[in-house]
Amino acid sequence: MQTLVLARRYAHALFLQARQESVLEQVTAELHAVVEVMQSTGLLPFLLSPRIPLEAKERVLDHATHEASALLRRFLKLLLRRGRIRQLAEIRKAIVRMRDETLGVERASVTTAVPLNAAQREKLQTELRRLMKKEIILELRLRPKILSGAIVEIGDYLIDGSVEKEIRNLRDRLRRAKVN
Repeated sequence: MQTLVLARRYAHALFLQARQESVLEQVTAELHAVVEVMQSTGLLPFLLSPRIPLEAKERVLDHATHEASALLRRFLKLLLRRGRIRQLAEIRKAIVRMRDETLGVERASVTTAVPLNAAQREKLQTELRRLMKKEIILELRLRPKILSGAIVEIGDYLIDGSVEKEIRNLRDRLRRAKVN
């Protein structure tokens, strides 16, 4: 819990500074790229290692982010020096939520068993836009296990219209049913 609070605080500080410098979109995109690189390479374990001197970590971080904005590079060094680089993925999530909220955008995570075609995506997006009264960005995921239907997570709401859920509910009802 404390980790999430700290991540949000750091994200808020970066958000405010990036917005003030009119580089919010750039910093958000760069932050996304840095997190992806750190997760797909050995960079994060290297930066977290207590055996490696801070100066060496800073040199490697400088080299890895040399094309990023000065603001993001300063921010990453601050996280490194304060031992918070581990929270970078959570910071990215928080800053994206802040940016989306400012723009009046809501992200909807949609899980289906099979890919949605363009017409289905548009219909779902239109209906969610109507319900939420906000612009909607769909984040599509595939999970064949749900068999059919969809699971939609948007904000604090979860709409589970999957066949998997219906089968679970039926199984539970059958277990509770009394047989004479």
